[in-house]
Amino acid sequence: MRKSAMYLMSSFLFAKTSRKWWVLLALALLVAWAVWYVRPGNVKPFRLGLDLKGGTHLVYQADTSAIPEDNVRSAMEGVRDVIERRVNALGVAEPIVQLTDTDGEYRLIIELAGVYDTDAAIEAIGKTPVLEFREAREESPALTKEQQQQLDAMNKDAKARAQELLAQAKALPSEGREEAFAAIAREHSDDPGSAPSGGDLGFFRREVMVGPFADAVFDDLAVGEITAKLVESEFGWHIILKTGEREVDAAQSSVGVSNITAIGENGQPVEIGVSTTPEGAQPAEKVKEAKASHILIRTFHPREILGLDADWARTELSGAHLKSAYLAFDSTSGAPMVSLEFNDEGAKFLEDISERNVDKPLGIFIDGMSPVDENGDGVINALDIYAPTIQQKLTGGSAVITGNMTVDRAKALASNLQAGALPVPITILAQTTVGPTLGQASVEASIRAALLGFALVALFMIAYYRLPGLASVIALAAYGVFTLAALKAIGATITLAGIAGFVMSIGMAVDANVLVLERLKEELRSGRTLLDAIGVAFSRAWSAIRDANVATLISAFILATFSSSVVKGFAITLAMGVIVSMFSAVVVTRALMVVLAGKGTQHLAWYGVRRVEKTV
Repeated sequence: MRKSAMYLMSSFLFAKTSRKWWVLLALALLVAWAVWYVRPGNVKPFRLGLDLKGGTHLVYQADTSAIPEDNVRSAMEGVRDVIERRVNALGVAEPIVQLTDTDGEYRLIIELAGVYDTDAAIEAIGKTPVLEFREAREESPALTKEQQQQLDAMNKDAKARAQELLAQAKALPSEGREEAFAAIAREHSDDPGSAPSGGDLGFFRREVMVGPFADAVFDDLAVGEITAKLVESEFGWHIILKTGEREVDAAQSSVGVSNITAIGENGQPVEIGVSTTPEGAQPAEKVKEAKASHILIRTFHPREILGLDADWARTELSGAHLKSAYLAFDSTSGAPMVSLEFNDEGAKFLEDISERNVDKPLGIFIDGMSPVDENGDGVINALDIYAPTIQQKLTGGSAVITGNMTVDRAKALASNLQAGALPVPITILAQTTVGPTLGQASVEASIRAALLGFALVALFMIAYYRLPGLASVIALAAYGVFTLAALKAIGATITLAGIAGFVMSIGMAVDANVLVLERLKEELRSGRTLLDAIGVAFSRAWSAIRDANVATLISAFILATFSSSVVKGFAITLAMGVIVSMFSAVVVTRALMVVLAGKGTQHLAWYGVRRVEKTV
């Protein structure tokens, strides 16, 4: 019969009893790490669910009476996606947004752990999604007086911050200056390209940098010096430390450096270097290069006040004019696309907009954000701009969005557009606030229950199985810290149901030990030596341990896949506990029993065996 990898590993580790102390030492170190990792006050705390941490539980009823039946599901999925983005914008860790359908009635269940201001959460979540179609601006509009005052205040604060850092940098001693400057840059610089490397820009030519920066480095500073005053450029305030200079052949010099990045006027990273050799450079020519580190405190621009209005002008066309958005396929190529249908008023607006914007982009936004993850970084934020190009004048109220998109992407886009196109009124049906005090009480009660369960199991195992029972209890304690460490490492959300799954998995872990220890008793009664009996007991009990745990894992997988969030937490915790319990029973318990089976512990009474059967 084939053995699993876990059992084969156990057999190899104990093939020679001389390995037993090394195995025990390795397990002790692993247990010590797990205890350190799960200790209270660790940098990475456990992620607690709503019932333990406290927070807000909301239930919304959706009114789908005005939506065609074929579009109801798509519209509700779009609304769910929009609400998920709104919840994420609240900064909630592991929010739960669940859509349920009971006899055609759709409800949204939202759990926000750590959010206690229910009214603010309802206000942020309950708005109808706003779908906008915007055309690109050639020039940004002027700021109002209030907006200009806001911008001035932001830049005044930025300069004050830069002045403080300049004073701090100028006070650095000559010895170790580069390292100390790098530490300040890593902590405070707004340059996303150089901050991780301590502001180091490497060697560069004068032409690479903007004028004020280049003048300061090449004309004003000697190697080892820091700028006496702030250097202002279009990107912000610079504090510069010159760290080197050299002359190289022009043909070998690089005009740009790949890690120089700055924040542009739109608030996004901008590469300010290139990597080409100067045109017409002769090998004999010498050019001067400098090496510097800098701290950038960026200044703010009107686009950061105006937001979308800086680059995208509002149009008359909105989600109120969109009748439907659905997944379709090109009749020629079979490529997926999104088909849009507008009402009569929207058709007229679309025709006018498309006529004046042929070969120009048309921005599509829901709640001021892209409807899809455009740059592929896994989140939808201000860096995502979805703006398909208008290829021709659009008449008749129909349009299609094509391009290099997958079926899933096209389906997600259609669903989100549908959410803004077909407003689904949602009304609050129920709201519950779980206070942090109640959540803490639940945690304390759960811990007491787990400790009591462990104590009762430990008492039974030691009383019935004696020395092997003690080994299994120690292994059970190791199992507990291993399981908690694993749940913490994968970022699992701990709920009351999850704790119940953990307590239940303690029983599964004991079950594996009971199978082994009962088999050990039988082998000792048959007259085998102690070490031989231990090896045979683990070998013959393994198939039963494996089959029982695999069956439990299958059940846990089904629960985690097809159940609600509460049951899913129970299933995940149970599955993790079962996996760790097999390791603790097959490896940890065996290691302890092999070590304990030394001199002074050979008497069968230590193992709960009263007599040895003899064969004639």
